[in-house]
Formats: sequence, C-alpha cells, structure tokens
Amino acid sequence: MKPADEILASEEEIQKAITKLAETINQDYREKEPIIIAVLNGAYIFSADLTRQLNIKHTLGFAGVKSTTGDKTGKVRECNFFVDDDFTGRDILLLDDIFDSGETLSFLVHELLEKGAREVKTCILVRKIHDRPRETMNIDYLGFEMPDKWLIGYGMDYNGRYRTLKYITYLE
Repeated sequence: MKPADEILASEEEIQKAITKLAETINQDYREKEPIIIAVLNGAYIFSADLTRQLNIKHTLGFAGVKSTTGDKTGKVRECNFFVDDDFTGRDILLLDDIFDSGETLSFLVHELLEKGAREVKTCILVRKIHDRPRETMNIDYLGFEMPDKWLIGYGMDYNGRYRTLKYITYLE
C-alpha cells in the first residue's frame, strides 16, 4: 500500500483548524486549569501544535494506549498515563488524532473518571464518517470529518509509518 495522491487536509488547512480549536478551548477554559492528555503516538504532533496556541494555564501529559494491531483496530490492551498531577477533582481535556470506533476514547474517559477526574472533555482532530458501530459519546472539539479510509499523516500511521507527513491523506 502507498499514500494516495489526494490530500484530504493540507498543512495550511490543518493549522487553520487547530487555531480555531485553540480559540474555542481558550475561551471555554479561561477560568480553569485543565490537565491536557494527548494520546500516544498519534496525537503527539497535534498536541504540540495545539498547546502552543493555548494561553490558558494547563498541564500537559500523555496516555500510552495500545489498541491497534496490523491493519485492524481492536480493543484497548494496555494503558499508561504519563502525567505528574493527580486527576482527583481536575478538569481533563483528552486530545486524540482520530475517532473511528471510539473504543480508545471511551476507555480513557472511563479510566480518568475512575481516577477521580471532575470532568473529561475530548478534542479530536479527525472523526471518520462511517456507518459501522462505534461508541456513542460526545466529542467536544472537532477539527475535521473525513471519509472511511485508512488515514495517514499528521500523526496518523500505518504500522508506524507516515506519521510525519505534514498533511492528511490515505492509503490506496
């Protein structure tokens, strides 16, 4: 498989979407100090670009989640949080690159609430459009909706490849 020639979101379009997300998050969290948790490995680029545009007080941490094997999306098998702060009574903003089945995000929201978070909101760069079953949950901040293809670029990968593309495309 190789990357398609079609670009679904250019570097410029991605940055405009991130700026819009940051403006909304800055407004919504102006009186709060959230812990922002980026889901590894996919959201690392997204989290860097987004958090540099935030002017609110916040802590940045990461969640290491294993849920994908080969070319199939599966159940969450492992989760580790890399955050210096305690979640008890805190507002959490989860950042992820893609919302497909919703398994990962649903798992993380549940885990964070179990660990005492006051509130957990979600910020997703891309939600895939499809009719397959998926977790029913609210996405609080969304950058793009894209077709049901294996998306790559801007953090999204296929077996660890293509994450550093500056744009979003898909595998042919």
